[in-house]
Amino acid sequence: MSTQDIIQNTLTKAAGLPMQFYAYYWGKFELKEISESDGHFFFAEATSLSLVRQLSYKDNQVFLHMGQNTPLLLTDDVQTFFQNATTYGQAHIFDSRPSYDELFTSEQMYVSDFNDPEDFEEVEAYLTLIKGIDTHFKNLLGIKEILGKEEGDKKILQLKLKESTHTITLHKALFDMEALNALNDILAKQFQLKETLHLSIDSKMRMVILKLGNEALANASRMGLLV
Repeated sequence: MSTQDIIQNTLTKAAGLPMQFYAYYWGKFELKEISESDGHFFFAEATSLSLVRQLSYKDNQVFLHMGQNTPLLLTDDVQTFFQNATTYGQAHIFDSRPSYDELFTSEQMYVSDFNDPEDFEEVEAYLTLIKGIDTHFKNLLGIKEILGKEEGDKKILQLKLKESTHTITLHKALFDMEALNALNDILAKQFQLKETLHLSIDSKMRMVILKLGNEALANASRMGLLV
């Protein structure tokens, strides 16, 4: 069955109700008149007028387009995109988004208690997050002690490991990605770790730290899951 046939069958099953789709963690989309460009057939657009995002299919794949950015490949099998349909109000809603538990193992994912970047206006939040990372990933850094202080607009962290001490200086008022960049630098240089730490936000708006190798990192990036 062709992709066009699959979409047409889906439309028939919807019995004339408006159709909406969730595309991973990029929001909700609704059907539009199909148009073609560069081999992509665009069939849905973001429900929010403030977002310029569209969905397309090409062969048996579904893509997410955001402005001039490279399209994200959402699925290699278009049928998986039209699953888990529910009728809510006057709309037929498709939500085939996998949970983080389906995408990552506990060895790859640390779900923190933080859900607001404003938490990181306080240096204590960084200490809690880094301790959590170290503990969850089974003594990843081997932290003996971690200290923090604020000097004007700066937050200064000091990590005391078994054989070394490292100072991390952060400048942003909210969450500063330099914290993860500094940890990745330590892991690469001191521990020769092939995996790297990355920030993601799950569907419950919690900050998630992912520890990924190259292949898993490429998949997470392709799906638009990295901050």
